[in-house]
Amino acid sequence: MALETTGASVTADGIVAHDAYTFAPPAAFFTQSAPATGPTVFNIVDYGAVASATFDNRYVIQHVIQLAHDAGGGIVYVPAGTFGIGAGYHKDGTPDPSAGGVNLLDNVFLKGEGIGTSSLRVMDNLLGPSGENLAITGIVRSPPGVVTNNFGLADLTLDGNRANNPTGKTDGFFCGVTPGSTEACADVYILRVEATNCQGYGFDPHEQTHRLSIQDCVGSNNHLDGFALDYQVDGEFTGNVAYGNDRHGFNIVTTTSDSVFIDNIAHDNGGAGIVIQRGSENIPGPFNLLIEGGELYNNASDGVRIIYGHDVVVTGVDIHDNGRNGVRIQGSSHVTVEGNTLTDNSRVNATPTVGSNPEIYITEVNDTAGVSHAIHASSYNLVVNNTITETQAPAATY
Repeated sequence: MALETTGASVTADGIVAHDAYTFAPPAAFFTQSAPATGPTVFNIVDYGAVASATFDNRYVIQHVIQLAHDAGGGIVYVPAGTFGIGAGYHKDGTPDPSAGGVNLLDNVFLKGEGIGTSSLRVMDNLLGPSGENLAITGIVRSPPGVVTNNFGLADLTLDGNRANNPTGKTDGFFCGVTPGSTEACADVYILRVEATNCQGYGFDPHEQTHRLSIQDCVGSNNHLDGFALDYQVDGEFTGNVAYGNDRHGFNIVTTTSDSVFIDNIAHDNGGAGIVIQRGSENIPGPFNLLIEGGELYNNASDGVRIIYGHDVVVTGVDIHDNGRNGVRIQGSSHVTVEGNTLTDNSRVNATPTVGSNPEIYITEVNDTAGVSHAIHASSYNLVVNNTITETQAPAATY
């Protein structure tokens, strides 16, 4: 019988190729400046949208998205300004949180003039029939229960306006088909987008999405996670920043696999910088993941936390001044922690004791009272060639 090897076996290398579609994503979508006119460009102002936070532009923008889709595809262009967005509704006129704000369709690419310049902002005090704040599952999202492919979002701010909607769970961006289903959206591009001030998540791509690219985006000041990456397969998440969120910066969850996370930054979040976890169901945890480069600092909990995952590489990350562990591995196997710099973590306790908050901590998880009814060991993990430095007193253990 062959011996089990120590450390991760990871083959994730980003998105090598996308499927071919009759409408190829326009080159102008990928550049930071975009044309305001063109044969496949649909400017929302030309169809009645108003740059006002008090005007509900959802119906106009949805109409323009439908026009672009019916034309075979195109860019729906959001010029400079703040455009108010209301909640989605059922056909009978009652509020429907799952409908989101606006729904992107196949071959449609929503694009603005830049973060902070073009903004879709949830309107003040959206109230339901009983006076409660309405939830919006995605200011921008794919349609619920529909397989949607080849679409994207770029150069926009999605503002959940949580100060004026304090009880309605609003997410900035959402995609996926139906939780628990094997169906998936595919070939999704999110570029240079800010999701901020949401009472829920900033970015919440959900069950399932294949070949999702999130690049140079910002998730900030959201009540939950900046980025909640739920059942993502063959994705790439590069150059993103998560800060000031009430929970984690990046939450990688629910069997996310075959994905890379390159040069991301998480700081000043209320939880951990990056969490890789199975979630609350007894399902396979995330696996075949590469976390490379970037910086994790001033987060209230761990820099990196891995729970119920396997075959994960954490390398070249600058992890410093976090509240608890620099890297915590719990109930996970075949994790490689190599070539990272860990400095002055374990800041949450004034007088840490031996083993309280080590720079690198590996432990089992006792889930006998939980969903799996088992004890999960941490096994076959490799920790090598990391640089650990303590410059503050009291020092973290390691």
